[in-house]
Amino acid sequence: MNRLKYLKHLSFLLFYLTIMAGMFGCQNSSAPYTNEGYWSFVVYGDLRQGFGIYEKLAISMGYEKPTPLLAICLGDIMLESGNEAEWLKFWKYSEPITDKMPLLIVRGNHEGNDAASEWLYRTQTGTPDGQPFYFSKQIRDQLMIILDTEIAGEENSIANQQLDWLKTQLGSASISDDVSGIFIFMHRPLYQQGIHFRETLSNAPEIHEMFKQNKKIRAVIAGHNHMYHYMQKDSINYFISGGAGAPLTHGHGGDYFHYLLFNISNKNDQINMKTIGIFNEICEKRTL
Repeated sequence: MNRLKYLKHLSFLLFYLTIMAGMFGCQNSSAPYTNEGYWSFVVYGDLRQGFGIYEKLAISMGYEKPTPLLAICLGDIMLESGNEAEWLKFWKYSEPITDKMPLLIVRGNHEGNDAASEWLYRTQTGTPDGQPFYFSKQIRDQLMIILDTEIAGEENSIANQQLDWLKTQLGSASISDDVSGIFIFMHRPLYQQGIHFRETLSNAPEIHEMFKQNKKIRAVIAGHNHMYHYMQKDSINYFISGGAGAPLTHGHGGDYFHYLLFNISNKNDQINMKTIGIFNEICEKRTL
């Protein structure tokens, strides 16, 4: 009996230490690149009030070494659109990230696109009146393009003015000596997975064909599906990262809470991607 109690206590202690290591970044195995020749950024999506999970992931992101230059949230940070209390909770639990790096937000369908929700979105993200929720930002030699799949009347598409803007961005970047790579971020994927497998962005073929023509595109990263998924289509790397706290989609693979870490080499432009779980463990690895 004493031996059984001892084993139970030992098991509990090991479990506790594992959790604490994951929460506080002990021996941060997710960021082995301490060489000055590397820099990184992190990506995650879909919280939907799962702040207990998000808190652990945010702490881990904040402990990454070297400190990432940027974090990008792929949307669906809340359950109900226009809820200021959920915005405030999001910013509170994001402090381990925002204390260390800029945080860009991609609008998700749960952020809403009615007038009240958009007003709140602007005040919370600092987006000026009249400015669209799609934009670009260059980090070193990589162009980050943030798209908006939730424009009222254009949901589940990249169309009209945004499509023209995207064509201009890609065209300019393709001939710029200052841009060696392009990352594209959106909430709804071109090609959904899990329970929404075979559903696509309404003009996915047109957008994919555009991506194919630009050799600088390194990855297209979306959320919306509560899972991790990777596929390559015509040499375009498509990622889904929707595991930051929302209820997971099970039975299709990739059903674990996580964020993505991209390490970029300044020497040979090599990109290493890892998915990092809630215990700070490396779940997937990929070289782009």
